Amino acid sequence: MNRAQVNELIAARVAERPQVAGRAPPEDHLEVRRTHEQGIYSLAYQDGGYRMKLWRKEILRDWLNQTQGDQYLDVGCGRGESLVIADTEGFDATGGEVVPALANLCAWTEDPDPALGTLREHGYPVHLLDGAHSLPFDRARFNVVTCLDVLEHVLEEDILPALREIWRVTSAEGHILLGVSQKPQDLHPTIYSDGEWTDLIVEATGVAPVFVYSNWTPKIKKPYAWMQLVKL
Repeated sequence: MNRAQVNELIAARVAERPQVAGRAPPEDHLEVRRTHEQGIYSLAYQDGGYRMKLWRKEILRDWLNQTQGDQYLDVGCGRGESLVIADTEGFDATGGEVVPALANLCAWTEDPDPALGTLREHGYPVHLLDGAHSLPFDRARFNVVTCLDVLEHVLEEDILPALREIWRVTSAEGHILLGVSQKPQDLHPTIYSDGEWTDLIVEATGVAPVFVYSNWTPKIKKPYAWMQLVKL
């Protein structure tokens, strides 16, 4: 699928204007600098929506079990599997998603995928985002925040604003988990080494990340970085 087809697909999804929690997308929702970020998830939705890999679920559940907090946010929650996991671990779960059709999965009454029945039953709040760099939440609103398989899809110019926004909505002593693919491909415009991610995160937050779950790399079978931060 070429860029023009991606744009058409995004426009069609936005035109649906689904009823989701949070604010409506602004008029510049389709501006070129964010086409890539929204396009990848719109393409995923074409195939029934992005599904969280089993290894990603296992790592998220393990991390949440070791994390103190109760107010959880997933930036780029997609179909919402992360929200189900957080809820079952005792968190008050909220999501943010850039693609209306994906965000609206939480609001549908008829479920095309029985595996997501739990998601429909609980009706988690999923806010429609203008991008990871612009989060419609108050400062220090959440004490546990994740952003998984998102930042590699964000254009380079939006990486620092996205990291600053994630930091802003995290409360003091809050915990952050970032998961990024480091595998170069067309749909990953932002690929950084561990050292480059560290420099960017320090610039955005003043705190160096701790790299975790490196023992999972052979299982994942692709270069992948899990980075944990604590806001002191």
